[in-house]
Amino acid sequence: MTEPAFVKSIRKLFVPYMLRPLALCGILALDNYRKLAAFKGKHNGRRCFIIGNGPSLEIKDLERLENEITFASNKIYLAFDQTQWRPTYYSAVDKLIINREYKKLNELNKITTFFPYFFQKYDVHFDNSIYFYFIHKEFYPDLPLFGINPIYRLFSGHTVTYILLQLAVYMGIKEIYLIGVDYCYNIYQQDYSDNEKILVSDGTVSHFHPEYVKSGDKVFQPNLHLHEKAYISAGHALEKSGGRIFNATRGGKLDLFPRVDFDKIIYAGGK
Repeated sequence: MTEPAFVKSIRKLFVPYMLRPLALCGILALDNYRKLAAFKGKHNGRRCFIIGNGPSLEIKDLERLENEITFASNKIYLAFDQTQWRPTYYSAVDKLIINREYKKLNELNKITTFFPYFFQKYDVHFDNSIYFYFIHKEFYPDLPLFGINPIYRLFSGHTVTYILLQLAVYMGIKEIYLIGVDYCYNIYQQDYSDNEKILVSDGTVSHFHPEYVKSGDKVFQPNLHLHEKAYISAGHALEKSGGRIFNATRGGKLDLFPRVDFDKIIYAGGK
């Protein structure tokens, strides 16, 4: 007898949750927990590049990151037909992107991907996919908590970049460079749902690719004041771990971190 879809979803979410206390004690009963544990300190003391999807991102810069540890997100795959570069790690936490781009995400099976456990109910699964616990809670005007162990939980900062920062710290990264994190958006005009703060795009370009958000696409309202709190929290966490965050974005409005010239810091020989 075929297992009903809702039963399958509940089992996928419930079993890992019940076994999580054992995993936190080092008893790794699930393969997913063993995979997560293997990344702890994997790149200890190294540097990485966290890539945003802002309009300043240039394909030629992605080419120069081929030998670096890189984290990317969301619709970065729109650049793949223009470059041989692929990110070392990928994540997405936006349910609108998951629902709309499910087929595209299933084509990322040669990249190590990290998704929240709640994506299991969308049957998002392929060989290299690794799942973590994701806590989405309101924090403003305080700073969001910063997760240091994805087996336990990672926290929302209202930007997927915050998830990538938490994963990088878990892997032991000490020097993080942001690129393509412009920290500014053109405002979408039509409000779709006040309660969920979902907007409908009018086609205005706010990303590196003109097809990133098409006219009529539903998107979550960007909240830069929440992003700012998240970046401040990440900066504190890196300092506490003996690391630092630098902004190598070409332009943009994110001035919370020291600015560095991408052309001067990039070099061959990374991973």
